[in-house]
Amino acid sequence: MECKIAGFYESTNGKYSKDQDRQPDDQIIIEVNTYLDLLAPGAPQSLREVSTFREWLLEEGRSTEFVQLLVMTLPSPRYEYYQSANYDQIQLDVLSYSNEIIQAFGLYPVQAKLELLKEMKLYQF
Repeated sequence: MECKIAGFYESTNGKYSKDQDRQPDDQIIIEVNTYLDLLAPGAPQSLREVSTFREWLLEEGRSTEFVQLLVMTLPSPRYEYYQSANYDQIQLDVLSYSNEIIQAFGLYPVQAKLELLKEMKLYQF
């Protein structure tokens, strides 16, 4: 598989899980919708010889079956989700949006880690 490296990062600056902060060299960030297109040609020969393998691999929705971590950002303008002085309202807005994403994955065991929301709770008044 041949990919072009777009860049490197020294720190996640809180955008990704703490596991990535501990082991940044072990992480690859790639677009979910396209990574299987890149992997398919490099699959073992025995799989590539199965006529339906590529079709199965590239089937809509298949890419999410192999994802260990999905990073979600709120739609722009993100600051609107956080500008209320009422923490309960902020929590409701953020959780409502993130729950839509989680429900879209169906029965897969998805756990949301809302680190920024957790930090904001410490400073609520």
